[in-house]
Amino acid sequence: LQDIAMWDDQHAVAVGNDNIIIYTADGGRTWSASLDVPRSDIANKLNRVRVTDGGIAVATGEMGALLMSRDYGRSWVRLRPEEDVAWNDVALLGDGRIRVVGEFGRMLTSDDSGASWHDSEAPVQSSLMSIAFRSPDLGVAVGLEGVVLVTRDGGVHWSGIDLGIRDRLLDIAWDKSQNRWIGAGNLGRWVSADAEAAVWNTGRLDDRDLSWHTRVVPSGEFAWFAGANVGRWDGTHWMPLNN
Repeated sequence: LQDIAMWDDQHAVAVGNDNIIIYTADGGRTWSASLDVPRSDIANKLNRVRVTDGGIAVATGEMGALLMSRDYGRSWVRLRPEEDVAWNDVALLGDGRIRVVGEFGRMLTSDDSGASWHDSEAPVQSSLMSIAFRSPDLGVAVGLEGVVLVTRDGGVHWSGIDLGIRDRLLDIAWDKSQNRWIGAGNLGRWVSADAEAAVWNTGRLDDRDLSWHTRVVPSGEFAWFAGANVGRWDGTHWMPLNN
């Protein structure tokens, strides 16, 4: 399994390798496999799932996998035909607006719940790994080679932020409680920015722990990082769970 997302304290969905999708409606006490998930004859790794109100979920993955559920993960349909690209993450902005990032700087936008799509022009050709929005207009995407992109018009146009790094950035999240952006990557890399995504900082969680992290989850005064290991960071001290 590669990712998990929750609508509330009862409903959640998880996705992973070989097109596996499982869902729960009882707070995780029992899980069921989604049936008839659209498959490719070539590759079927699902790497990310995002959810929004009304039981809607969108999963991304290999061979152009862009799948939607409208019933809390029970059944799924393709939003686009299969193609030779990996979609790595998706942001659901409400009112049918969907923003997708993937390999080679590919970006997609839809304003009608996936009925039609438009390519957005990214200023990079590096693979984009994660995307998140603070509001319908302000969003951030991160990717390989230290790429950070910011949009202020809902994903129509993007501008690059030069942090002077080349480490892979694998996740970005809006931290509402701390009024900041926080991101994770390989070699213990973190990035953060103010609410307007204008002033950026970066560093390493701990010079003695150069693990990679594919997810960052804000939690009050801490941020949890998950990947090669799991730990929490308070902005100064890195506390892996195995210590």
